[in-house]
Amino acid sequence: MNFLILLLGRIGDMILLTPFLKILNEHYPEAKIDVIASVHNWMILKDNPRISKIFVYNKNPWNLLDLILKIRLKKYSYYIDPKDHYSHESQYFAKIVRADKKIYYAPLTNCNNIFSLREFDKNSGVHFTQRLMQPLQYLGIDISAIPVRPELWEDKNSQIYIGNYFTQLSRNKVNILLNISASNPKKMWEISKWIEFLATLNFTYFNLIISSDPKDRDELITIHKKFPETSISPARNFT
Repeated sequence: MNFLILLLGRIGDMILLTPFLKILNEHYPEAKIDVIASVHNWMILKDNPRISKIFVYNKNPWNLLDLILKIRLKKYSYYIDPKDHYSHESQYFAKIVRADKKIYYAPLTNCNNIFSLREFDKNSGVHFTQRLMQPLQYLGIDISAIPVRPELWEDKNSQIYIGNYFTQLSRNKVNILLNISASNPKKMWEISKWIEFLATLNFTYFNLIISSDPKDRDELITIHKKFPETSISPARNFT
């Protein structure tokens, strides 16, 4: 048995998919799991031992043609896009992928081998990670009591790099990581809101590590200067 999973979007989307991949791997340990990822999130799975192959979706015509040819060479047991809303890319790949069964958002389908996901109300209170679990039900997996803690895998160099960073922090405190960025600028707090929020905290019992997308570096530095007791996350793509 083998699976092809589609998850485009940003880094956060892929991180929240990792519980789904973990459960799928644990229930089908002999199956191969391939993933179509985006140029923005593929690196999250780079060192994940549960994944057999990562295909990177790039809209460049030549890269896209190469991706299509590679996918068409394989026959899958399942094609799964776990997102519960309409996506042009999902519909497109569902048509070109050779799979015995396909699970994705396709409310108007009447094909016997296509299983459509139910769309959740964004205000339903169901966490995005749990919504991504929905396809597992079509595989006979009970998801009612499954923990949804994401998992990350890093290479040896990253372990050493982060390990050296943490030796500089107080070992008697809890480490908390705060990311100030968002994929959509409209979802981001203004600096004034972050400053107002951080001013209410007592840093006696924890190390606060702040991070951001590279494009938000100036905001990150401004917050750190206002609260020098914070630390800046050691992202290696910062120059």
